[in-house]
Amino acid sequence: MFPIVCKIGPLPIRSYGVLIALSFAIGIVLAVRRGRARGVDPSRMTDLSLVILAASVVGARVLYVIPYWEEFAAHPWSVFEVWRGGLTMYGGLFGAIVASAVYMRIKRMSFWKVSDCVAPSVALGLGITRIGCFLNGCCFGVPAASGWGVRFPPHSAAGSEFYGVPLHPTQIYDSLVGFALFVVLLAAERIGRPPSRVAGEVGKPAARPLGGEGRLFLLFLGLYGVSRFFLDRIRYYEDVSTVGIGGAVWTWNQLFSVLLFLFSAVLFWWRGRRG
Repeated sequence: MFPIVCKIGPLPIRSYGVLIALSFAIGIVLAVRRGRARGVDPSRMTDLSLVILAASVVGARVLYVIPYWEEFAAHPWSVFEVWRGGLTMYGGLFGAIVASAVYMRIKRMSFWKVSDCVAPSVALGLGITRIGCFLNGCCFGVPAASGWGVRFPPHSAAGSEFYGVPLHPTQIYDSLVGFALFVVLLAAERIGRPPSRVAGEVGKPAARPLGGEGRLFLLFLGLYGVSRFFLDRIRYYEDVSTVGIGGAVWTWNQLFSVLLFLFSAVLFWWRGRRG
């Protein structure tokens, strides 16, 4: 893989950090543009994006560090080395939702309207970021019996755990899920747009896509929860990240996925009734 893109003097520029930065940069531009089209102040949307950036990184790192604290305790400063990898999607998502909800409450912004603006950015960012995971050799899968397994170099986390063994490239699978969800969200948003009544007139987005504000964001949460649940069946986890229930071994992320799907499904129905 290519964990280091280049070096500026003695400082290595890691591909993982570059892809994360790129995903946030593109996501912010897209969110601001979508917000402007829906009457959201661009300056407030930009500020909100920065809040989401900081909160998602902190949340993603905290949820990763907690189960591995014994490893970090010897070198506490390594907790801040996020460019080396070690971020969790659900930790970042939870941190971003909580922080953005507080910010929008203070600024008196509509949480559901803004969440619909941001949803495609999150999906696109997921697709880009997981490419960085692949180049870094983290978030890898279990040994693959199929022909498309990937052998990671020994200096990567995947290679050190399974040297010379072809593994499922779950990073690429998750990346494809992100890009697919991005397309699905943009297509689903067209549901509810009023048809053009005059020849040549361009239909404008409905004020409440999918029958109610916030349902686009909830659609993303539900679909990602389903995809992540099944993807985790072939992703490698250490024992500290798993739990036995009903005679079977599940990952904590799978349990989060089930809760996320149920939560988003109930709210999706509720927002539809309000719409």
